[in-house]
Amino acid sequence: MVWIFSIAKDSESEEEEESGGEDEGATEGSEEEEEDSDKEDEGRLRKMEAQRSQNKNLPVKVTPGQVVKEDKQRLMQEQQSEEKRLAIMMMKKREKYLYQKIMFGKKRKIREVSSSSLFCSAQFPS
Repeated sequence: MVWIFSIAKDSESEEEEESGGEDEGATEGSEEEEEDSDKEDEGRLRKMEAQRSQNKNLPVKVTPGQVVKEDKQRLMQEQQSEEKRLAIMMMKKREKYLYQKIMFGKKRKIREVSSSSLFCSAQFPS
């Protein structure tokens, strides 16, 4: 609301300047009044915010935390996977394409072996 009011005053002062700028003293006085009213508005807003914050009792409590155990094996595995990912990113396009082809073939063979073993165990129960 304050912004719109100041824009309107600016357009009025521009109109006065275009009309000849006869009342220069009047525009200076209105600018001072604007600044005073802005300061008063800010003061009122600060008081209202202070009252609101005093009325609200936030349920904040400090509780002792629990120590999380670091799994060293998991951390090492994450670090290795990150290094592998970065190494793949650094590969040339041709090398990366060939690498992905080889890895897809390996994964496909593993899938075939695991699915065939499930199929065999379903056929011949022990």
